[in-house]
Amino acid sequence: MEKSTMIACCGLVCSECPAYLATQQGNHTALSKLAREWSTEEHPLSVEDCLCCGCKGEGLVASFVDQCEIRRCALGRSLETCGHCSDYPCRLLEPTFRRSPKAKAMLDEIAAGVLSRKQEATGE
Repeated sequence: MEKSTMIACCGLVCSECPAYLATQQGNHTALSKLAREWSTEEHPLSVEDCLCCGCKGEGLVASFVDQCEIRRCALGRSLETCGHCSDYPCRLLEPTFRRSPKAKAMLDEIAAGVLSRKQEATGE
C-alpha cells in the first residue's frame, strides 16, 4: 500500500523528509545522525528536536518546524498550504523557494488548481 504524500504549508514534501521518515520508523540512530548534521553552533539540535510527524500532522513537530513563520501564517489563516492563499506568493516563502525550487513548483501547481476551481465555481 502506497503512503499518502503530505505537503507542508510551504510546499516541501513532509512525507519525504528524513526527520519525518525516521520518526515514523522509530529510528533513533537516524534521528541522532540528523541532529548532528542539522545542528549549528547557534542552534544545536537533539534527537527530540528532530522528532516530527509533519508540519500539519498530529503530535510531534520538530523544534524548527514549531517556530516556522510560514507554518504559523498558514495555520493562522486556516489554509492547507500557502498555495491556497489569496496572497500567494509572499515574501515569507522566498527563502524556502531559494533552497527548494521543488517547493515552489508544488505550490504553483496547487495555486493554479485553486484558481481554476474558483473560476469554475463563479463561471469566469
